Amino acid sequence: MRIAKRNDAEHFRVDHSGQSLAIARRNRYWNYKHGIDTRLELLAQQYELQHVLLSPGDRVIDCGANIGEIGAWAKQVGIEYTAFEPEPLEADCCDINAFDGVAKTNRLGLWHENTTLKFYSKPDTADGSLIEIDDYTDVHELEVITLASFLGEDAKKGIRLFKVEAEGAEPEVLQGAEPVLQYIDYISVDCGYERGKEKQATFKEVGEILAKHNFELISENKKRMVRLYKRRDCAT
Repeated sequence: MRIAKRNDAEHFRVDHSGQSLAIARRNRYWNYKHGIDTRLELLAQQYELQHVLLSPGDRVIDCGANIGEIGAWAKQVGIEYTAFEPEPLEADCCDINAFDGVAKTNRLGLWHENTTLKFYSKPDTADGSLIEIDDYTDVHELEVITLASFLGEDAKKGIRLFKVEAEGAEPEVLQGAEPVLQYIDYISVDCGYERGKEKQATFKEVGEILAKHNFELISENKKRMVRLYKRRDCAT
């Protein structure tokens, strides 16, 4: 395994067994000590994605994409990937890893309304949030939108998977998605203790929103505090 940085680039590149991945933070290099494929598969399992059958052409929406590892993992299947990542350098890496260098990552936040909010940046530990946290390194204005307004009528084509990693803002993200939840088959949500300075979990709020829209909990990663929900009338 090798890590390198070009003189004209802000990001690093990890190379292992003929594969490469752009990473934003050198301190996250050791995530790949067992190989890039191993890391991507482990991350997919942490989000319980082994329970979601993905086929070519399926659409996956990734809220909190970071460097696009889920996109790189799903690209092997030939899925249609949509990424949201507000940290600039992480979004640049997501473009490289998931979109072959094309600037397709949405540098926006997902929320329950369309507005502008403060974003509390903490990229070294991937803990940036729209809800004020301790020890943030920077704060700046960020455009936020609802998933429903972003998708519009396109939602009716169907979304196979919506992955939500919003550092405590998962309830607000899902509230902004309520008008289109009927078109989503699976939702994987990190409900861990990350909300605000109090570091609250969001299990209860997430569960209530999704139960109201005919979703059931089908799997849980208790270590990562991720829950996978499936729409009850989804056949597969």
